[in-house]
Amino acid sequence: SYAEYQKHCVQQAGFASRYEYQKHLAQERGELEVFLLKQRLRTQLWNTLNRYTKHGKVQSSSEYGIDYSAIIASLELEAKNVHGKSVRELRSLGYHVDHIIPVSAYDLEDADEVARVHNSQNLRWLPGAQNLEKSAKLILDLILQVPSECYPKKWTTLGIDWSAVSAYVDLTLYTDLPTPFFEYVVSEEVRILINTHEDVIRLGGPEVQIVINEDIEEVYDEELFSHDSEEVAS
Repeated sequence: SYAEYQKHCVQQAGFASRYEYQKHLAQERGELEVFLLKQRLRTQLWNTLNRYTKHGKVQSSSEYGIDYSAIIASLELEAKNVHGKSVRELRSLGYHVDHIIPVSAYDLEDADEVARVHNSQNLRWLPGAQNLEKSAKLILDLILQVPSECYPKKWTTLGIDWSAVSAYVDLTLYTDLPTPFFEYVVSEEVRILINTHEDVIRLGGPEVQIVINEDIEEVYDEELFSHDSEEVAS
């Protein structure tokens, strides 16, 4: 079989594992950083599905509809054009790959939702400390930058119109209208908390954080190598 042939190649080359052999080949091709980033993304997916689904990762990444090439190209472009650095430099500075709309907002038992949360347009670089602070929060200004096709399906079902929410929040902030936000946004079964912070520089305006559930813990980048890479290679 192909798996046996790969194992034979690894042993013939004198490597202890397929991961180390693939890493060696990537280094020879001058693609080591791309290889390592792809492995981190795969491991992050493995950890996420093990945490948020009953049976964990049961399909290959491609079967979930995840395009690693598009994700890596997007992250490389952001690293260069936004941060002025390489992927390697950002990683050395402790940057994480952040899900703008957090994984806990999705129903990951649905394969299509797995593809949505891991869409390249829902991922960005974020300093590790900021990512930990962000946790499972939704930042309104950032949600509006993510295409609606990446949104969790339940948002459509519940009729959440984020543009309308944004307009409402702006009106409330600048006129100090004492209006009940819960009744305006969504049905009562969705628990939403709004926090307005004083930091108006980083996001270009008042930072509105919408907390779906304060008790939910996100899967963070520092957990990426808690499992052997052989297990998450597909």
